[in-house]
Amino acid sequence: MSQVNPYASPQSVDSTVSMGEPRRVSIKPFEAISRGYKLLGEQYWMYFLFCLLCILVASLVPFGILYGPVMVGLFLCLLERERGRQFDMNVLMRGFDDFLNSLVAMVIMVGINLVLFLPLTIIFAVVFISGTAGNRQPDPVLMFGSLFIFMGLTWMLSILTYLPFVFCFQLLADRKMAAWDAIKLSFRAVRMNLGGVLLLMVTGFALSILLVMMCYIPVFLFMPVWFAALQVVYRDIFPEEIVNAQVTQRQ
Repeated sequence: MSQVNPYASPQSVDSTVSMGEPRRVSIKPFEAISRGYKLLGEQYWMYFLFCLLCILVASLVPFGILYGPVMVGLFLCLLERERGRQFDMNVLMRGFDDFLNSLVAMVIMVGINLVLFLPLTIIFAVVFISGTAGNRQPDPVLMFGSLFIFMGLTWMLSILTYLPFVFCFQLLADRKMAAWDAIKLSFRAVRMNLGGVLLLMVTGFALSILLVMMCYIPVFLFMPVWFAALQVVYRDIFPEEIVNAQVTQRQ
């Protein structure tokens, strides 16, 4: 059996767009999350363990150097699920096969974050210190107000700085592209679907914050589904022929 994105939801797309090029699609965050969960199927718990392992491995080296390869490995596992195959540790470790490109992509992403977040952090520190300096009583309105604004700006900047890289690691896993080419193509895909991708990111961040407030553990259970949701949206935007897919299309 041969189908195009067989776990996709029916939607109107431009059929004139050639295979391999990004297309404009309708993105529904909660539908994408549901489809992602269905994509994982009976391998959800193995993927959950892989996610925890990747967090541990990535934390062993500073500056997120290993984050890129482990992300590529996680998306390689999801590519196997697309094709109706079981993934294992060997698939996950293939994320290190092209270490250089995943490292370059990660360094660029971290560099952009530093450029944007460092001035914001300095401004917050100056405001916070000025509110507590001297012998006068700290101004709680100034302190908590600046903290609230800082957290809100950090949350928005986190989403905005991640947007160009939403599909970067999927492209590295799927197409074996050079890092800069993957970033440019990812940014082009996001720009074509800016409203839907932004809504998806805001939904994911909001759910993560909510789950963190529920004793933190639920956010780890959500993590595999979130990566799978990103994968199904990626495949909607970058369609290809999937053979013998495990998850059938919703009628």
